[in-house]
Amino acid sequence: MHKRVDYLMISGSYVPRFFGLHPGLARKQRKNSGRLFSAYSAESVSLKKFFSPLHPEIYLIPGDMFGEVRDEFGENIGFERMNFPFSSYDFFIDEDAKGAFEYIKHSPLFFRLGQIPQLCYLVPPRQTTSRRNENIWYLAPLFPHTRWLHSLLTGILAELILARNGFSAKERAPFVLAAAFHDIAMPAGGDSIVRIDKKNLHEENNFLWVLRREGVLEELEKKFNFDAVKAERWIRGQEMPGKLIDIADKMSYVAMDCYYVGLNQKGMIRKFCQKNPLVMDVWQDVRIDKKSQQIYFESAERLYRFLLLRAYEHSEFLLNPYSRSMDFYLTKMTKVLYNKGLISREDLLIYGNSWLEGKLQQIFPGNFKTIICPDELRWRKFSTENEQLVFAKRIGSRLDHLDNIKGFNPGLDWLVKSGGEITPLINTLKPSQVEKMRKIVASTKGYYVYYNPDG
Repeated sequence: MHKRVDYLMISGSYVPRFFGLHPGLARKQRKNSGRLFSAYSAESVSLKKFFSPLHPEIYLIPGDMFGEVRDEFGENIGFERMNFPFSSYDFFIDEDAKGAFEYIKHSPLFFRLGQIPQLCYLVPPRQTTSRRNENIWYLAPLFPHTRWLHSLLTGILAELILARNGFSAKERAPFVLAAAFHDIAMPAGGDSIVRIDKKNLHEENNFLWVLRREGVLEELEKKFNFDAVKAERWIRGQEMPGKLIDIADKMSYVAMDCYYVGLNQKGMIRKFCQKNPLVMDVWQDVRIDKKSQQIYFESAERLYRFLLLRAYEHSEFLLNPYSRSMDFYLTKMTKVLYNKGLISREDLLIYGNSWLEGKLQQIFPGNFKTIICPDELRWRKFSTENEQLVFAKRIGSRLDHLDNIKGFNPGLDWLVKSGGEITPLINTLKPSQVEKMRKIVASTKGYYVYYNPDG
């Protein structure tokens, strides 16, 4: 008897049919697949069922619910139901509650984030089974999620965590606004553009400038007791709210990035998420001790699994030299105009990617590409900067760019409750688990040279 494998063919490659779904929902969909009118026979539930006075703006919809959720008018909430991959709940925002989230979603400075892709010119890791002489082409940006979605999820997670830890709606509003607004000063082009001039283009350094330019500080202070100077400290990771924003930020991007990478490519990310389909339930373990202002996790095991997924994301994707190869293309093209004053810091903080790409196409007609091919470049990794520079000099005009990767913080210093005490996660792990994490971090470090194979 043949084992059934659930895959779909999309864009020439097979992807898991139920990837990212709650395993309970996957079972129900699998059971009902092929049945006539199965969608009509599924359950229909009123949105009111999921209301909680603890966080009235955010509804938690069970991820294993097969069927429709209908609002007070009997309409299916449809696309308003926000999917949070690898977790037990999806989210719904009730803007009629007239709280922080209504303000966030209708803010022009937040709306701009929908014009900035989260991953920009990054591409999936190359399959080891791919033939070297077969080039792969992508229409950039390949991944559909934006800074808008990432930031909104960050704000939602902050709201839920704070509410579950006893913070009132009035207390948590400034924290939630800071969490949702943490990327409002991200320049068009995202991190690809920040590296041009980190001092002047980094989102943390322009947070106050954007708020002041929009003229919203007085309104935010009056409505939500929002202190922009404090919020700037928080988005830099300072104080308890800053640590919470950092945690929610990482949870948001890990969930969405790994979902889309896993859909596009098989590898460790996809394999791990299939084995741990509810890995993102880690958000429910976050606790805040109001007296000590410490943030810790109730489950060391779930925290470790989340951090291991984040490590795989870095090694297989974010810091993978193949995935990063074309990310510098946008950097190089924009840097020419930025250095000549044809594009300003203010332009990059006001507009989105469509404007930036339009400007590049206007100034470099026929030379600016949105269809990219990472296989046009080769790369070599070196242990030292000196080795990198020697090789770069040797290849001369074939040099495309250099990339120095210092690794990443694996988060083993995050706090957990173990044996009644709050302690860093590393103190609760087996030596083999710590070593595994350290090896993953070490594997990403290096000095890279990207070059044209011909010339």
